[in-house]
Amino acid sequence: QTPTITKGQLCADLKAKLQKLQSAADDVKKKMNDLVAKGSSADTNCWSYAKREACGLFDICSPALGGNYNACMDYVKGQGPRPGNLFNYDDSRAVDQAAQQYAALKGELEIYQAQIEGVKKQLQQLATEGVVC
Repeated sequence: QTPTITKGQLCADLKAKLQKLQSAADDVKKKMNDLVAKGSSADTNCWSYAKREACGLFDICSPALGGNYNACMDYVKGQGPRPGNLFNYDDSRAVDQAAQQYAALKGELEIYQAQIEGVKKQLQQLATEGVVC
C-alpha cells in the first residue's frame, strides 16, 4: 500500500523540484554564455577566421572583418548558417566543435525549460484547488 501524500506535501515537493530544475537550467545557460564569451575558444577562433578572410598583408583589413566575425558567432549560437568559407583549418574545426557543444547545451536547456513549465502548471493546478504553498 502506497502512503497517501497530502496536497501540501505535493506542493512542497513540486517547489523543491522547480528550484532544482531552475538551478540546472541556470547552469546550462552559464555554460552557453561561457562558450561564446570574450576570450572563449569560439571568440578567439571566430576572430582568427574573420581575419584570415578579411585581412591582407600588414593586417590591412576590409570592412568585412566585423561581418565575418558576427556570422561566425551566429553560426556557433545556431542563429545562422555555417560560413561557406570556413575551410578545414584548426580555427574552423574549433568553431565547428563550439557550435556542436552550443547546440547540445541548447537542447539540454530546452528539456529543462519544458520540465519547468510542466512543474509550474502542476503548481497552478494545485493553486486552483485552493492549496496554499
